[in-house]
Amino acid sequence: MTSKPIDQNQIIAEINLIPEDKHKELYELIHQFRMGLDRPQHNQNEIMQFAGSWSNMPEEDFNDFCEEIEQRRQATSSRRFDDETLFT
Repeated sequence: MTSKPIDQNQIIAEINLIPEDKHKELYELIHQFRMGLDRPQHNQNEIMQFAGSWSNMPEEDFNDFCEEIEQRRQATSSRRFDDETLFT
């Protein structure tokens, strides 16, 4: 089963249903999405430049780094969950 292309009028109709107090957030979402389309895709060689970047880091620093990343992910996930509950 193939999906039917979405017409620009359908998108505009959906946008018109968004409350005015949410327009700034909607604009930022659309703008960031569009800006992402303009960025060149990273190729594998560019990404692999960072492989092993932490190999010379002392183990204690690396463990602290990993712990901080985990804490940030949990905080972000928690905020995202809280934001989603506002809409339910």
